[in-house]
Amino acid sequence: CQQWHDYRQFEKDMGEPVGSQTLDRVDPYGDYTPENCRWASLPTQARNIRKHSKNKSGHTGVTEVYAGHWMAKITKGKKSFYSKVFSTIEEAIIARKELEQIHWGAV
Repeated sequence: CQQWHDYRQFEKDMGEPVGSQTLDRVDPYGDYTPENCRWASLPTQARNIRKHSKNKSGHTGVTEVYAGHWMAKITKGKKSFYSKVFSTIEEAIIARKELEQIHWGAV
């Protein structure tokens, strides 16, 4: 954001972080602009990622395990949690959201 080259404007737009928050983009594909930036915790930022370049599902954490069968995965700390295998991508997406709620709480 060109206007943020002046720190006073950045501070006016974004305010100050709370605690250990750092600057995060709401849409990880978007630019650093007042509309797309927020102060966020490190766990929030770690979950707000771009999809892997080889992602076929279009959804983070949803993987095709074999032809037409899908599974969800989530990581908390250094431990991974997996859903069962589903015959539709929609079921795997729902399972991913359920894993997020169980292991991350409200996101």
